[in-house]
This record gives sequence, structure tokens and C-alpha cells, in this order.
Amino acid sequence: MIKIMSNSIFQGLTRLLLLAWILLPSLSTAQNGELFANETLPIEISAERTVSIAFPSTIKSVDRGSSDLLVEKARGTENVLLVKWARKGAQPTSLIVVTGDGAVHSFETIYQDSPGSISLRMVRPSGQLMPNFIAQIDATLDERMVEETMHLAEMAQPNLDKRDSNGDFLLDLQGLFVQGPVMLIKLSLSNQSPIDYDIESLRLFISDKKQVKRTASQREEIVLIRSAPSISKVSASEEKTLIIAFPKLTLPNSKHLHVELTEKGGARHVQIQLKSRHLYKVQSL
Repeated sequence: MIKIMSNSIFQGLTRLLLLAWILLPSLSTAQNGELFANETLPIEISAERTVSIAFPSTIKSVDRGSSDLLVEKARGTENVLLVKWARKGAQPTSLIVVTGDGAVHSFETIYQDSPGSISLRMVRPSGQLMPNFIAQIDATLDERMVEETMHLAEMAQPNLDKRDSNGDFLLDLQGLFVQGPVMLIKLSLSNQSPIDYDIESLRLFISDKKQVKRTASQREEIVLIRSAPSISKVSASEEKTLIIAFPKLTLPNSKHLHVELTEKGGARHVQIQLKSRHLYKVQSL
């Protein structure tokens, strides 16, 4: 004997079938990568020269499509990735980088003996929160010129004095310089404590003068062109000088420029804040 379903059971099954009919095509589309697709950016990588990619936020994870692709964070930084092929003539593969601002960066790495650019940085288009394209900064900047300019900044006399200290560790901004499209900051890192200071990250960013909340939209990360020398630790009772180079900029009165140094596994974080009037003291090299 065939049992006849009650009206309530029939209606319940109908709703389930209707829901399945709506969801299944969407799930299939998502599986095929047609939803929330990120643009994949082609980059040229060599086996002889290292290519650096600077991101506007800290690097959280990296996935390589092939073990022939060698990657590592630049020493003393949290947002710069160094990329190189293990052998010549390697086949193209994927590189996916997830950063602290929640962005997923997808690249196709292509072998090239002489890459068109070896210093890349991710930048945010105006009005957008997540970065989605690369600016090749070394197309207009000569590497030797940048090195010479950084050397001049290291030798230059102090023209500014802004400090912050925490637990006998002192960060002293001693100079602000400019040469063409490059601006430079001279920093003194002094550790007067008996405990080594291990550097987790050095960040440069612009924030609103009046902040109701600390949100990503109110902070604009500045990607460094270069910092020298490479420093990962300031030992007990040691003092070091650090030069950082970044694209030249000016500030409106409503913005501040911050230099932030954080300690790895510690709490002696220091931060220096510059107002627009401080930038007027910049010295040409």
C-alpha cells in the first residue's frame, strides 16, 4: 500500500528542494572560481637576480605553486618578500601571498633572465582599501643613485630631533632629507638595557590627525624603497644608525607621519610622530 504524505511534510520537502535548486548552481560557480576572483598579476623572476615585492601590510602566509620558486621575507622587515628561481628556464607557476589587511595577492611567476624590474611594490589605487596592482619603482630610480643618496644621508649632520623611548630603548629621528624623488630618514637605535632588542618590524605610515577609531582606512602604509644597513637586533648597550628611503611626500595639516618600531616577543615598541611642519625642515642632499 502506498502511503500518502501529509500536506505539512510535502510542503517541507518542497522547500528543501527549492533551496537546493537555488544553492547548487551558486556552489558550483564558487568552486569554479568565478565568484570573488582576484586579478592574477604576471611578474618576471630570474635565477640570477632576486626580485623584491613590498606589500602595504605585513605578510601572513605565502603559497608557491612549485618548489623551484624560492621565497623568503627580507631580513628585518615584515612586508617585503624576496623571490628567485632555483634554476634557469623554470616553468611558470603561481605565487599567492596573504597580508595582514586581509588582502590576497595572486601572481603568475614567469622565468626571465633579466627581469624588467627587480624592485616592486603593491600600492592602493585612490579610494580603494585593498591593493590590486603593482608599481615598478625602479623604472625611474637608479639603484646606485639610491645607495649614494643613503650614504650621504648617513654622513649628514642632524637637522631634526624627535625621540621616543620605552624600557631603556631609544628611537631617535635625527634627520630628514630629500634627493629628487626619494625622501630619507636617519634613525638612531640605542639600547641601554641589559636585554637585546630583537626587531619585529619597522613601519612608516600616515594617519589622520584626529582619529575616532584606529581603522585600516585611516592608516596609509608607506612602502619603503630601501633601508640600510640590514638590522634584525640591537644588542644590549649597543647603538646603531639606520637609514630608510621612501617616495617623497608632503603632508596636509590634518595628517601625521609615523615611524614605528616594534620588538619581537617583547613590549618595548616605540613610535615617532611627525607633523606637516616637521617636513618643512627637510634638507636637500
